Amino acid sequence: TSTTYFYIKDYIIYRTDHPADRPQGGTAILIRRSLSHYVNPSSPTDSLMATSVSLNILPLQITIAAVYCPPNKTISQNDFLSFFQSLGSHFLAGGDYNAKHQQWGCRVTNPRGRTLLNSLSTSSYSVISPSNSTYWPTSPRKSPDILDIFISFRVLPSSCDISTTFDLSSDHSPVLLALNSQPTFNSSSPSLITGPTNWDLFRNIVDKQIDLRTALKTAEDIDVAVDQLTKTIQQAAWTATSSPKPRKAPQNILLPLNLRTLLTEKRKARARWQRTRYPSEHRRLNQLTRLLKRELYKLKSDIYSQYTSSLTTSDKSLWFCTRKILAYKDCSPPLLHDNSTWAKTDQDKANLFATHLSNVFIPHPDMNDQLHELNIEEDLDSPLQLTLPPKAFNPSDVKYIIKQLPTKKSPGYDLITSNILRNLPKSGILFLTYIYNAVLRTTYFPMLWKYSIVKMILKPNKPAQQPSSYRPISLLPVFGKILEKLLLRRLIPIIEDLLPEYQFGFRAFHSTTQQL
Repeated sequence: TSTTYFYIKDYIIYRTDHPADRPQGGTAILIRRSLSHYVNPSSPTDSLMATSVSLNILPLQITIAAVYCPPNKTISQNDFLSFFQSLGSHFLAGGDYNAKHQQWGCRVTNPRGRTLLNSLSTSSYSVISPSNSTYWPTSPRKSPDILDIFISFRVLPSSCDISTTFDLSSDHSPVLLALNSQPTFNSSSPSLITGPTNWDLFRNIVDKQIDLRTALKTAEDIDVAVDQLTKTIQQAAWTATSSPKPRKAPQNILLPLNLRTLLTEKRKARARWQRTRYPSEHRRLNQLTRLLKRELYKLKSDIYSQYTSSLTTSDKSLWFCTRKILAYKDCSPPLLHDNSTWAKTDQDKANLFATHLSNVFIPHPDMNDQLHELNIEEDLDSPLQLTLPPKAFNPSDVKYIIKQLPTKKSPGYDLITSNILRNLPKSGILFLTYIYNAVLRTTYFPMLWKYSIVKMILKPNKPAQQPSSYRPISLLPVFGKILEKLLLRRLIPIIEDLLPEYQFGFRAFHSTTQQL
């Protein structure tokens, strides 16, 4: 149901639950995060539920779908054709169709099997089925048969290797289809620090490249200096960073000998029951299945108890565990255009969000008072003879702000993090201070610090397919954040004397609930 969660590290799960949100039926696809793909919109019905993703497999794009058709529902030939046509020009749709036909190796033929075969014949679709039975009914009056098959279109059967396994305890045997192809992978997230960093080398490179004699008199000088500092830090970080260490393969839990023996006995019992169909063998299989389930649950409980008892607040392991439990990442669904078409790929979603934000963030018509704006600009440009120049920032102020910056925040488009700035040499801090003082002197905010990366976050309890259900957040360069904090330290002493005592909102150490 919608309240049930399932998670495997480094994988994304795409689900299609029952239309009535009942704990029955439904489909799901697990796919590795590193694979280049996108999920397709789904419209489940009582008779057909499916989940599909499109993969970039050179030299074409193929859709993989998981399908389930309940046996007690009626499905027509047009329903099958409409579903297959929605999957595109190349697809593999596998699952439990509950359709039997001797054409794909079933023992008997049922009405749904005839309907499905008629649908396949009209559009040159193909069936890929295993050679062994996939459904093993518990009733001795029923015979095993093939219910789990793949429907393919423009996928060569010679590139597919299909087989069945006997690992699970369900009355359906898992069907494995190996596709002989090479998928494309997502590019890794950009970062200046991708491995071990020689910070001494980083400081030497920055110290040699920075020229403290740079003139900062005009807005153009400031923009050039900001660009020079940004590129110097980026190049120094790339040069001082070595290749990342190879990622260790996850270590599987080694089962105790008694559990491995029990698992082997259970698999042998399943094979004997499927071969003989004796009720005694079925009872033995159920007995071993229940016993194995209890022992595995006990082993998992013991491991989890040992893990939780080792968590403490001194080494922050308790907080890491809490964040790991709460950090459930939902998948990004397709977005709906105003013309009822879908934006599926990342590029299409970005364009749709850009269009939506450009329509939302526009000034109100009553705010465009040109005369009022002209008066404000003239007032700001007029010199104030009695006003003292602002007190300049010093390097100790800048260094103090850098040390106070959080280390886990996402960087802006320049990829410079607070951890990199903490390793700047003295010349780097001085040059940055010169730029901040030039900003104060010229009242010009550098253009490069105004660019941001916009991330869209889904609002709680909002439909995920609507662009209006997302709120934007901006990832700004850390240099601009430091300047804002420096200015804030100057403004707070001034506004504290101006704000009334009953002002609690937007003030440090003042909560709106405390006012009550």
